[in-house]
Amino acid sequence: MKEKERKIQKLKEEHHLALSRISHEIRNPVTLINSSMQLIEAEHPEVLSFDLWDDMKKDMLFLRRLLDELSGYNNGEKIHPEALELSSFLREIASNARLLSPDPNIRFSTRFPEELPTINGDPVKLRQAITNLLRNAFESGATEVLFSCLCDKDGLVIQVTDNGIGISPEIQDEIFTPFVTHKKNGTGLGLPLVQRVARAHGGDITYSSGKEGTTFSFRLPTSIAASTKPAAIPPKCAI
Repeated sequence: MKEKERKIQKLKEEHHLALSRISHEIRNPVTLINSSMQLIEAEHPEVLSFDLWDDMKKDMLFLRRLLDELSGYNNGEKIHPEALELSSFLREIASNARLLSPDPNIRFSTRFPEELPTINGDPVKLRQAITNLLRNAFESGATEVLFSCLCDKDGLVIQVTDNGIGISPEIQDEIFTPFVTHKKNGTGLGLPLVQRVARAHGGDITYSSGKEGTTFSFRLPTSIAASTKPAAIPPKCAI
């Protein structure tokens, strides 16, 4: 068993290293091309009227997003926890969520308890994971998106709910598979990244989806409560 575990760990390390090298090799020319395009645009503003120029900028934006998500996915299991006041953390994410919406008419609302505990978590990874869930909701064809948090006997549940078209049953088994996407300009890394971050924190990601929309539940266990700040864990939401 130990030999099998050692081989699995070695394969994981090789996979991580390969993705890191690929990301690094691609990022350098992408950065150079992007800088060159900015310089060309500044010195020759007439390019803004070229039909293909806007397409090139969109392609560069996609490549940069792909590299960011590739890096996030590759390092999703490596977390650096610190004490986070969950209430202010979630409200800060919510205040920036509207920027993710392609349609200003989408109704966005939040539902948080008056008090939430302080947790031990990686703020960068958690923010990236939750932002991915919010972005997916805004891009689901929804007219309403709800960002909420609740506490149950198992811990914390951060939820993102939309009233979009739902996830087709034919692809539900694939949504957490890396590089598999059915969205235009999708990277296929958003939800796999969310899953890695959740599991790195001892939690998991689950969902329910139907014709009336989709709810993703980002679960964090009771053990994530910051033991150094017990006073921050209110009775209503004790975990």
